[in-house]
Amino acid sequence: QLFQISAANVRIEGLSIQRYSDPSARFGVIRMEATSDNSTISNVEILDSAEMALKATGNGGSNLNTGVTLKNVTISGSGWMGVNANQTDNFTMDSVKITNLNLDGEYKSSP
Repeated sequence: QLFQISAANVRIEGLSIQRYSDPSARFGVIRMEATSDNSTISNVEILDSAEMALKATGNGGSNLNTGVTLKNVTISGSGWMGVNANQTDNFTMDSVKITNLNLDGEYKSSP
């Protein structure tokens, strides 16, 4: 991934990330770890990423990812999915636009 956020209260703001080739095993151009509580991604574009654009995740048990906010974020053209929030609490998406995912139809819900 391009960014792996492991600290609390981090702010990523005002970036345009285009055509980043993130490997599927990394799960996201931006990955918010369980310890990235109360972090914010704002005024960010993630365009034409190879796999997943953004993942917010805890690491099991009671160690949730808490209070992550996406504000004024645009995600378009991701090869797999736009946002994955797993083991999170108080995850907020405000003015987030997600379009044109899985354009090649590689990931299907049925055969």
